[in-house]
Amino acid sequence: MTVRHAARRSNSYVIARIRIRLHAFGYDDRLLSVDEAIDKIYLGSDRFYRIIDIAIEEVLPKESVAFVRVSGHSPDALSTRWDPTGSGTFKQIVLDKIVDRRVHGA
Repeated sequence: MTVRHAARRSNSYVIARIRIRLHAFGYDDRLLSVDEAIDKIYLGSDRFYRIIDIAIEEVLPKESVAFVRVSGHSPDALSTRWDPTGSGTFKQIVLDKIVDRRVHGA
């Protein structure tokens, strides 16, 4: 869903190969693979960070970069979470501007 929103916002296609800019645990400026990011934020089958913000923030020639931020709340059991949107722990953010670093018209 985030990739489709980003494509609509940028009036262009967005590459579905994703790298993560994880804003947590001291990784703010480093791009991680999806697997590396999951290794950092996955706590177990019933322990989750309460809110994880996610948005496509940049489109590169061969991949897109997702902004991912873990809330400062203590992790909790998924069964105790209240979620009126049905998206679970993830909160999708639609950015006003998505940086497009692809070369156009070349």
